[in-house]
Amino acid sequence: MKKLTAFLLSLVLAISMAACAAPSQSGETTAPTEPEVSTAPSTEPTVTEPPVTEPPVTEPPVTEPPETEPPVTEPPMPHEKFNAKACKRLFGTWKTTVTLDRNILHFDTFTGKTTFQLYYTFTEDGQFTAWADETEFKNAISTYEDLLVDYMVQQRYIEFRGQMEWNGTLDETIINEQWAAGPEAQARADCEAFIPTLNLYYHCSDLLRSGQYYVEDGKLYTQLADESFESSAYSAGSTNLVLTNTSNPGVYSPLNLRFPLRFKVVE
Repeated sequence: MKKLTAFLLSLVLAISMAACAAPSQSGETTAPTEPEVSTAPSTEPTVTEPPVTEPPVTEPPVTEPPETEPPVTEPPMPHEKFNAKACKRLFGTWKTTVTLDRNILHFDTFTGKTTFQLYYTFTEDGQFTAWADETEFKNAISTYEDLLVDYMVQQRYIEFRGQMEWNGTLDETIINEQWAAGPEAQARADCEAFIPTLNLYYHCSDLLRSGQYYVEDGKLYTQLADESFESSAYSAGSTNLVLTNTSNPGVYSPLNLRFPLRFKVVE
C-alpha cells in the first residue's frame, strides 16, 4: 500500500512539471532583437579643433635711462702767464674789416673788391678766438674769385682784339664774332682753372684760430694752431684796439693786410 501511494505521488509531480514546461496556446512570442549597427563611413565633415598655442613671451628691450644732466667738462685752462688784471682792457669782442682787392694780386686796373669782418674775442678766463661769420666769410671769397675771373677774361679779350687789329681786322663786329666763336669760352675756362691756385680760402682761413692769450711786457700773445704764440705790440682803449706789429707776418702778407691793424669794440 505504501509503495502504491509513493508511485502515485511521483506520477502527479511529473505531470505537474510537464504542464508548466508546455508552450502557451494563446499565441507565439518574439524575443526582442538588437538594432543593427551601420558600418558605413560618416558623410559629415570632421571638425578638428585648432591646437591651443601660447603666444611667445618676449622680454622688453633694456634701455638706458636718459641722462638728465649734460656731461661735466673741464673748462679750458688759461696760460700760466695769464693775469686777468693785466688783460682787463682786452675783455670782450673787437672787429676789423678785411678787404680783398687789387692789392692781393697787384692788378693795377682791377677795381673789384669784397670785404668781411674779422673778430677777436678775449674772455676773462684767458681764452682767445679769432673768427668770422661763416656765411659772410665764404660769400666774400666766392664773390672776389668771380670778379677776378671776369677781370682776367676781359684782359684776354683785350689781347685778342689787339692781335686781330695787328693782323688787319679792324671791324669790331667781326672781332667780337670771332671772339665769341671759341676764344672767349677757352679764356674763361683757363681763368677759372687758375683761381684755385691762389688758395684764397686757405689764406683767409689762416686768420681764424683759437687758444690761450696773455699780456707780457706791453705785448699781446695769442696762440696759433701749432700751439706757439704770435706776439704783437698793442694799445687798447675803451672803444679801440690797435695791433702795431706782428711776429707772424706770413699769415697777413698773402692778403696784403698791413699793420697797424685797427679794431673797434663790438657793443
